[in-house]
Amino acid sequence: MLNKIKEDSALKFSKVLLIAPEFYTYHNDLFNAFKKISEQVVFYSEMNQTTLYRLSGRLSQSLKKRLEKKHIEGLLTLSENEKFDAVFVVRGVCLTPDILTTLKNNIPNAPFYLYQWDSYQQNDYRALIPSFDSISTFDFKDAEELRLRYQPLFYSDVYRDICLLKEDKLYDLVFYGAYHSDRLKIIKHFQKLLCEQGLVFKSHLYIKKIPLFFRLLKGEISFSDLRFFKTYSVSANEIAQSYSKTKAVLDIELSIQSGLSIRTFEVLGSGVKLVTTNANVVKEAFYNPAQIMVIDRNAIKADLSFFESSSSDCDVKCYHIDAWLEKILESTQLESN
Repeated sequence: MLNKIKEDSALKFSKVLLIAPEFYTYHNDLFNAFKKISEQVVFYSEMNQTTLYRLSGRLSQSLKKRLEKKHIEGLLTLSENEKFDAVFVVRGVCLTPDILTTLKNNIPNAPFYLYQWDSYQQNDYRALIPSFDSISTFDFKDAEELRLRYQPLFYSDVYRDICLLKEDKLYDLVFYGAYHSDRLKIIKHFQKLLCEQGLVFKSHLYIKKIPLFFRLLKGEISFSDLRFFKTYSVSANEIAQSYSKTKAVLDIELSIQSGLSIRTFEVLGSGVKLVTTNANVVKEAFYNPAQIMVIDRNAIKADLSFFESSSSDCDVKCYHIDAWLEKILESTQLESN
């Protein structure tokens, strides 16, 4: 099926269907990257984004299933009525092999691309693999076990442009991210460590109000820890502004995944130092210990001189979203020859 992919080395499409999660601004970044190589791009959210759907899981499972079915029906109707010459799916939790069969019948001449930014341990996509012409994953272990193409994540213009700024450094370390796993424990450790040494740590550990309320009730989060949480999200521009004013950024990946987080590339693309719990970064060609400090999440030891030394260089230009997308599409093209 890979022979569907265009042979022209300067990949261009007439109309692309992009199916992806509405997650921060990443779906917009992908949309804009595709706009550069396609005359038209149609985005369809991976999941129903209405307030009713978000509440339906707690109200009624039958209501939730009806809303999911309606959302998929909208996607299938779109695929019948529009002429696409490429379909690009990120994650694809809304899809099943049967849905993909219908989509492929409705769009018979288009290559279907799948990019996974979750491990199958987090989101089991293995049943979808036979339905795609091209599959790439950010996860080392998935790539090896499932024999998929390994392709790390990307960073966008807003982070690349930080390199051009000459801002005063207000922080020694910053963290932005959603609450999960052991992030609270690690953030509390760094808050205490840096404060004791007179260093400045800024963190934004995000959780929505309703999940926060239920975790408080269950005792997963204590009332004394509320000071570490924020119940509002921030824009990519605000995060980038903080990156421009910090010496380093803390990255705490989901422990069941081996792939490098998108924060890795946003930070290094910004020319800022990285402190990460993901030891797999040392396997990458761009790894530079002067710019990247790896810590053990179970026995945290941090050399604080790392924050005082000057920034070094990590060559991550090939992970800018435009180059990243081109690499996925062109590597697929090479496989088809």
